[in-house]
Amino acid sequence: PVEGVDYAAADLTDAEGLAKALAGCGAVTHLFFGAFRYNPDPYEEIAINMAILENTLDALKAAGAKLRRVVNYQGGKAYGALFGDARSPAKETDPRVPGPLFYYDQEDMLYARGAREGFATTILRPDYIQGIGLGSYVSIVNTLAAYGTVCAALGQPLYFPGGKEAFHALFQMTDARLLARGTIWAAEE
Repeated sequence: PVEGVDYAAADLTDAEGLAKALAGCGAVTHLFFGAFRYNPDPYEEIAINMAILENTLDALKAAGAKLRRVVNYQGGKAYGALFGDARSPAKETDPRVPGPLFYYDQEDMLYARGAREGFATTILRPDYIQGIGLGSYVSIVNTLAAYGTVCAALGQPLYFPGGKEAFHALFQMTDARLLARGTIWAAEE
């Protein structure tokens, strides 16, 4: 817990439970939404991820929140990273990649709902967020630190742990601190 920050824990797939958990959030004006649930079936993944965003918006509306802005986090899949090599640099003006992708469904819903309910939407697309996150070990920073610690303990040099293709691959990362600053800017501008 962070001093001065109130937390509510809830299952985003449980609309009723979420509404109860967010009942005291009537003063909320900004939603920073980065929740995601994987499903190997892309159509089911769309349904699940649409539901968790809609449940969140509905719960905040039921609590009386007057949202001014929703910041939605996507990622490199919006630029085709799920198909292998993607255009670099990718641009927000690039056409949508073909096939089902929940990002687009969420984005379209947010713009439509925002127009009806009076909030603005900002889409941010960080890719492979890097930073120290206690209890979250998906950051390559944590993985590299663990690998380096093991190498040092064994008296081994810090060799690149992948193959030649991986060594020469373009890999984009987003610093968590820069993302935080960018998110604040996006919310206020």
